[in-house]
Amino acid sequence: MSARFLNIIGAATSAGAYSPGQEQAPAAFRRHGLAEALASRGRTIRDHGDVASFRWRPDPSQPQAMNLEAVRHACDVVASHVATAIAAQEDVLVLGGDCTVELGTVAGANAAGARIAFALKQLTALPQWRGLTITEINPAHAPDESAAFARLNEVLADALG
Repeated sequence: MSARFLNIIGAATSAGAYSPGQEQAPAAFRRHGLAEALASRGRTIRDHGDVASFRWRPDPSQPQAMNLEAVRHACDVVASHVATAIAAQEDVLVLGGDCTVELGTVAGANAAGARIAFALKQLTALPQWRGLTITEINPAHAPDESAAFARLNEVLADALG
């Protein structure tokens, strides 16, 4: 990784997850020192906070596409932030939330004209455009949140530092 800015974008949503709790992941990463771990490895951080906050809930009006508008909104806002960072030739770290966050991440990269390749689940690396998306981390399921997120932060800092 270069010395460019690393933009952290939190997508605090579990709208498409069918499992509430994932919307808490961006805050957990921050609470357990992600920015500090990255800075200790020489990265200059711009934390844009959370661009969406939505906790999954049943949506009986659309049983085949629950919370669709919340998913769409989160993806649109994430895409805008990602595109802006990439257009400025800066690096991006998107913290989710549920796996629908990749839709916004990929849309933003495409809008900025970046070439991408990605794999879904847990840690999603997009090496061709110097980005990373974290998804499907549910703090509610971590037996020892402090230890789990401290280790994840170290892994991320090593990868992005």
